[in-house]
Amino acid sequence: MLSNKQEKSLPYAIVIGLDTMQGLQAARILAGHGIPVIALVGDPTHHACHTRVCEKILNVDTTGRELITVLREMGPSLPAKAVIFPCHDQSVRLISSHRDELADWYHVVMASPEVMDTMMVKQRFYELAEENEVPFPQTQVLESRAAAERAASVLGFPCVVKPVQRSSRWDKMTMVKAFRVESADEFLELYDRVHDWTPALMVQQWIDGTDADLYSCNCYFDRESNLVASFVARKLRQWPPRTGSSCLGEECRNDDVLTQAIRIFESVDYVGLGYIEMKRDARTGIHYAIEANVGRPTGRSAIAEAGGVELL
Repeated sequence: MLSNKQEKSLPYAIVIGLDTMQGLQAARILAGHGIPVIALVGDPTHHACHTRVCEKILNVDTTGRELITVLREMGPSLPAKAVIFPCHDQSVRLISSHRDELADWYHVVMASPEVMDTMMVKQRFYELAEENEVPFPQTQVLESRAAAERAASVLGFPCVVKPVQRSSRWDKMTMVKAFRVESADEFLELYDRVHDWTPALMVQQWIDGTDADLYSCNCYFDRESNLVASFVARKLRQWPPRTGSSCLGEECRNDDVLTQAIRIFESVDYVGLGYIEMKRDARTGIHYAIEANVGRPTGRSAIAEAGGVELL
């Protein structure tokens, strides 16, 4: 049960995945606006769990059915309908697919399950980009060693290997989102090492450029699919270099990135928080769609907040 103080408070923000960079950022931002936060974490030993901005931190498997069970048990004790902020892809998928079970106690601000699946599975996202005439890197899906061998014989190098859909096993095995490989031998060696971390891998053309050629557009669309806020930024450095997460970035203006990202989102009547990353080819100036992150805060939340765009 919640304390008397909590019972008199504003509706809660439920931050799922405090034990991530974007989860800790979200909790700090929301608490900074006077919004009470309850956090759910899979790893209670994570450094983010030492934060003092949350009124309660619950240890729960945020990647499995237990998450839905805990939310259902907690729902009736909340003083008002809370807003859910899933902060990693596994929790986004769970909340999206079980949204009807949670509707009595929580606001789930997401596009339809079909749209969420389209945006979260990379090859389907690239099909959507193609439909909207947004360039994307040449890509092949690798579902077997034979497919990897065929790809190795025709690929140009360097290239990038990444999961079609990140799994909890992938995240347990590495913090790297993608691997850059320089040769066919290195590519096949990597395939043998990581292929069972995820249901399917993909290999993708490397777009020439530096970390500072990576741009992103963060958006928020209301329940009627109206664009409420947008924020464009670019990376300056990332860790690991070339294929990692931003560790230094800046707000910027890039109308190509903004226009193409909004075109993709509007084509599917998108709802909620959305992010599309694009890379500018240093040789041609063309911007290529790299990936989408949907239904959750991203690492750009803090820089957007500092720039006056209150995405969360």
